[in-house]
Amino acid sequence: MGGAQGELFGGSDTDATAAGTKPAGSAAPPHELTADDVVVRVVLDVRNLKQSFDYVVGPDQGPVDIGTLVDVELGDRRLRGWVVDVGVTPESGTRLRRIRRVRSVGPDESVVELTGWGAWRFAGARSALLGSASAPVRIGFIDNAGGMDAAAAGRPHGNCSDP
Repeated sequence: MGGAQGELFGGSDTDATAAGTKPAGSAAPPHELTADDVVVRVVLDVRNLKQSFDYVVGPDQGPVDIGTLVDVELGDRRLRGWVVDVGVTPESGTRLRRIRRVRSVGPDESVVELTGWGAWRFAGARSALLGSASAPVRIGFIDNAGGMDAAAAGRPHGNCSDP
């Protein structure tokens, strides 16, 4: 493989940004950062992709913690991914894309940390381990008062099948 695709699927665990120009007729344009935005690092659910990417979570997109499953765009593809770091400081002048939506509760922070070690130790893709550690259905968020958020309301136990 050559060019950008070879770099993406290569052997290094370097981080990248999801910045770039909008491909014709598809992905949302990069987002200018504001004071209310939180930058998160996301591992995408793509076989053999060892990089992680930075995205913006706006104040209207709900709670995002380490392990949360999100939907994002990379180029003209819409992908699922796991948040592996919150509060990332992007490089100066970088324009990042927003996550498309918060999908579900994911693995606990300690499990996410363990998947990083497992991918390093066994020279594999972290996404495979995160997929194994995630529930096969969506799980709604539960607020501190013990009730479900609006997105989970009406679903038994906050779960629903993936569309």
